[in-house]
Amino acid sequence: MGVSRAYLDSHYLLDLVEHNPDNDAQKLLYTLKNDSFQTFVPQVVLGEVVAQLLSKPAKYRKDAISCLPAILQKYRIDTATCLPPPQNGAFTIMHHLRKKDQHLDNTDIMILAHPLADPGSKFFFTYDSKLIGNHAIAEYEQYLRNENKRDTPLLISDAFH
Repeated sequence: MGVSRAYLDSHYLLDLVEHNPDNDAQKLLYTLKNDSFQTFVPQVVLGEVVAQLLSKPAKYRKDAISCLPAILQKYRIDTATCLPPPQNGAFTIMHHLRKKDQHLDNTDIMILAHPLADPGSKFFFTYDSKLIGNHAIAEYEQYLRNENKRDTPLLISDAFH
């Protein structure tokens, strides 16, 4: 059995940084730490996390931002995989998603384009109800598989069910 490729939305990192006491993010990331998974955080997600942390009070902001590298290391998220721009085809995917569902915001589209452009990605974890079960996204993901631009179905969910 191969390695399953999983992508994270910003809510998971924010939950860990903010030490959320009812932490489903910690449970999910502990599972993803297993050698059977490779976990990715798109560059847009890192930017969104840092932007949200910068909006916090100065004392909290410093502590939160300083613990982010340790969290990435603890859960085996390779920071080098966070930095490259989107994969080939991501900009085309963003354009098509915008046309298919105009209710999606631009940041969500940019984030979602990363796992959709990765032919081997199997999971995209998000708490965003606009993305989970979204018919337009599922239809477009199926189209990408039919066009041989994806090798496997992409599960968009908030956790393993």
